[in-house]
Amino acid sequence: MILKNNLSKSPVYWSVWILALCMVAGYLVSAFTSGFGADEREHIHAIFMILDGRVPYRDFFEHHHPLFWYLLQPFVYFWGDDPSVWVYARGVAVLLNVGIVYFIYKICRLAGLSVYGAFLAAVSWFAFFAVQKSGIEFRPDLLMILFYLAGLYCFFLYLQQKRYGWLLVSFVLFFCSFLTLQKVIFLFAGQFFILLRLFFKKRILWFDFMASGGSVLVLCFIAVWALAQAGALGVYFQLNWLLNLQIRVMPTVEIKHLYIFIAGAVCGGGILFCSKNEIMRDVAFLYLFIGVGLLVWRPWFYQYLLPYCALLAIIFGYVIYEPLIKLKWAPLVMLVLACFLAKQAYDKWRLSLNDAFRLSVYHDVLAFMLEKTEPKDLVLGNGEDMVATLRHSALGYYWFSVGSLATLDNRMFSKRELPDYDLIIKARKPKAVVNGFWRNCALGDMYIVNRDCPFWEGIDKDYLNQHYTDYGFVFIRKD
Repeated sequence: MILKNNLSKSPVYWSVWILALCMVAGYLVSAFTSGFGADEREHIHAIFMILDGRVPYRDFFEHHHPLFWYLLQPFVYFWGDDPSVWVYARGVAVLLNVGIVYFIYKICRLAGLSVYGAFLAAVSWFAFFAVQKSGIEFRPDLLMILFYLAGLYCFFLYLQQKRYGWLLVSFVLFFCSFLTLQKVIFLFAGQFFILLRLFFKKRILWFDFMASGGSVLVLCFIAVWALAQAGALGVYFQLNWLLNLQIRVMPTVEIKHLYIFIAGAVCGGGILFCSKNEIMRDVAFLYLFIGVGLLVWRPWFYQYLLPYCALLAIIFGYVIYEPLIKLKWAPLVMLVLACFLAKQAYDKWRLSLNDAFRLSVYHDVLAFMLEKTEPKDLVLGNGEDMVATLRHSALGYYWFSVGSLATLDNRMFSKRELPDYDLIIKARKPKAVVNGFWRNCALGDMYIVNRDCPFWEGIDKDYLNQHYTDYGFVFIRKD
């Protein structure tokens, strides 16, 4: 057990476990009741395409790094055609979260926190709103954070033990994090300044750094060579960097959910200037550094806050939970907090019972689509719809819908469909046509959800009625 048996009769012991269970409860309710997001459908679809022998970027649209899809192939291979794939995908997300919690705990222990303080810090990851919003989802962000935290833990072990192997493993894990999702470069930028400081202090041996860095450069060369051999290197650069740099969307994060991160910045500043704990100072620096980057870049989606939550959990463990458990009235405080979290979880569960987009609805919709279509059938969807063309060669399967690459010339991308839905339906005769209600449209260099830009504008309704059966949310071809 994580918590020592000889303390099992302590009031603090039981209050810690009760608080931890309530933190986890809210997360699990969100994970297994909330509807499936467009990003989740996108990544399952990408794995299906790879299993079908397609090469990312060259053969189908994607704008993320690919390691997540390749590692999760067995999951989609065994359960991709099961209507319960939604539930299984959330189970994968839970396992990734458990890995994140484990390394938060290990870093806290390495920083000198007690078992109680480290345990509460780690489990508090589940209580962050951003985690209960995006951390429940089947997305590469979780694997990116898991690899990064594992690498950070090995990096701190190297600083303590001066064993070359830890630095090598650390760098390889950082590289795996980058192969999973490119947004980890914000953390790498902060890590670079930490490395500079440690070099000046002679805390990192030159040979160890060169050998570890050289190994990662070899891995980089292999990755670039593989993309070039597959004929995907050029389009990889266009989609993963040029396109992503030009995407501008309206933030979805509510300001009220940022206050806790502001409090974390205050705590991080206090650690940076007042604490002598080197590990905590490095964590605080990373937190503050990527905070500045986020303010400048401002892509405020909840998934962008997940790395903050991981670092903030460590900071709160040092500043809040560790001092709290030493107070006489700590059990009372933790029980009050546990009651508050339990009430939140219960309310969330009650609301989910009447949610039209709850997870069980996705099960029924996917079961219908699996019954009406074959794996090789073509499907025309908008990337945002609930039908989620998971296993099909989906016409115009863009996150942003067909033809809405806005500031980039469509001719940059080979084999891309033009945004003429009527022409696509008549020429390609897709088996299913999703009855979407809107699509993302370009406004200057911004992408917006524009309900005045209808999905069905210019569609030949007579043709649809003649060749398709209307099932409400989707048209299925008759002939």
